[in-house]
Amino acid sequence: MVPPPSNNVRQLFKQQQTQRQQQNKVDHVFAKYDSQGKLGCVLCKLTVKNEQLWGPHLQSVKHKQLLAQLKAIKQQQQQKETARKRPAAEHDAGSSAPSGDAALLTKRARFEQLEKEMEQEEQERQQQQQDASEDDSEDSDDSDENMDEDNDESGLPADFFDTPTPKSTSATPTPAAAAGAASSNTSSSMKLGVHRDLPSGFFDDANEEARARQVDAPDVMEDQQLDEDYAAFKEMMVDTNEETDKMLENDEETILLDREVTLAQQQLALDQKVQYLKQLRQQPHLLQTKQQQQSSRMDDHGDADAWTTGLKSSVREWKCVSEM
Repeated sequence: MVPPPSNNVRQLFKQQQTQRQQQNKVDHVFAKYDSQGKLGCVLCKLTVKNEQLWGPHLQSVKHKQLLAQLKAIKQQQQQKETARKRPAAEHDAGSSAPSGDAALLTKRARFEQLEKEMEQEEQERQQQQQDASEDDSEDSDDSDENMDEDNDESGLPADFFDTPTPKSTSATPTPAAAAGAASSNTSSSMKLGVHRDLPSGFFDDANEEARARQVDAPDVMEDQQLDEDYAAFKEMMVDTNEETDKMLENDEETILLDREVTLAQQQLALDQKVQYLKQLRQQPHLLQTKQQQQSSRMDDHGDADAWTTGLKSSVREWKCVSEM
């Protein structure tokens, strides 16, 4: 007989087995071993048979979907935390840096200063263009006077030509005038739409930005949209109520008509029965003739039954005789 293994051998075997298991254990964020040493995924809440299947489990569709959901939830939580921390940080930084209102005022003052400088430059440019256009008009007047003097000296009459030649200034505007018109248009467009050309997020407050852009605030737009949706819903409900009322009226009319038709038919049948009873009461011999007709019909039926029974019995007797 083979002697049983000693306790030392058993302990050595257990130690080797535990060392082997520890070497093969998976070290991952979502990996977890239970009390029985079974590997499981914390995210999927599933048990993996062995450590070799841990890699394919991480590449499975279900694990990837749950991991994406977890990342999305974490991002939402981080956004909420940053949104909460932002007012506190601005409040804490009030001692070292200017507050939100002060920053807004500085931005607004800087913007107004830039606007004033741009308007001054535009005015100076317009003034220069007007001076240039006046100089050009004086030069053109001088040239016209010189041409008239030449014509007088040549001895040509005033109406020598059938149609007077149009002046170039009236047909085509001078470059100075075109530049003045363009500058006036640009200045007016700047005065009207300078706030709308600002980049989005220039002001921290959405209402202040909407006021600067000369558009409705987001709250006002939402209220208007809600009012429009509510008005459309009320109109739709009114239309549906009218349709249901019309359908109910039509159903009631059809029910009343059917009831009137059935009542008229019943009344007609009762009237016919009353008329028949009146005739029988006035002419009793009709009742007697009807009873006689019914009795004669019963007698005829009885004779026919007797004849059929006699015929059957005669046929039976003939069969018996033929068989003998």
